[in-house]
Amino acid sequence: MLGWSEFHGWMAFDELSQDDGVTRAFTIGYRLTDDREDPWTARFNAFKEKERVALRGAAAMMRDAVPCLVGGLVEDFGLDRTKTVFVPALSSGETVASPRGVLWRLTQFCAGRAAVRFAGDRITKKAHEKLHMHTDAASRTAILAAADFTSEAIRADNVLILDDFITSGNTMSHLAGAILKRNPGLRIFAVALGKTERIRYWRERHGVDISNEHVPPKWERSWLNAT
Repeated sequence: MLGWSEFHGWMAFDELSQDDGVTRAFTIGYRLTDDREDPWTARFNAFKEKERVALRGAAAMMRDAVPCLVGGLVEDFGLDRTKTVFVPALSSGETVASPRGVLWRLTQFCAGRAAVRFAGDRITKKAHEKLHMHTDAASRTAILAAADFTSEAIRADNVLILDDFITSGNTMSHLAGAILKRNPGLRIFAVALGKTERIRYWRERHGVDISNEHVPPKWERSWLNAT
């Protein structure tokens, strides 16, 4: 069973369903597909829809949460900030991250707050279909494989990839694979706002009820008090 542990206010996943090349993944909470009334799920969905209030809220939360995460990586993983780079994931329609895109701007902001470097355009790919249009894992994997992710040289020892949400880890695996093919030996950490899951799946398969009760109140305050 894929579980998580608390890490400096974040959820830390030692493994994902698909995590080739990813040392560890981190999210704030769950994006629950079968409980849209859950407050954090509602916030994450609003962010996905690019609602202005949610974009500001997420930025304010990450302003406070990312330095805690990176500080924890320095403390527990020996991460060197001067040899660490934050890079944005790419949306389905992008061939390279756009400076006008939400993920580019959020990643650049997070890098500055955490005192690490930012590299926005190191990864390229072909535009592809939206993955949520396909329900089976094999189809999603085939789509990502055909997208031909490619990385340029990255002068670093550690790369933090920022995406909005992680589901199976498939996208992160393809990003990590491209980076490692061009830059072998790097450590790659996946970072996202939320982990997409279904309450029903965990209850029926594992007898576990998942929720967002674990999210520290300080992250909610940061989000709600955004200006």
